[in-house]
Amino acid sequence: MIQIAVLQRWNDGGETKYVKGMLKIVDLAGSERVSKTESNGNRLEEAKRINKEITTLGKCINLLAQA
Repeated sequence: MIQIAVLQRWNDGGETKYVKGMLKIVDLAGSERVSKTESNGNRLEEAKRINKEITTLGKCINLLAQA
């Protein structure tokens, strides 16, 4: 797991404000290729969730990179 501390600072009418957050990145065992693993049942559902989370993470990283 990787942890990244994010600190945002801005000036609001003469007062400096801060917001701190933590971004935790966890290895989800890689992309699951259902066609190659021939997964079914619970394993298939887990693979779907992993793929969805990897896609969501990629979208978040892209949006942060554009900001």
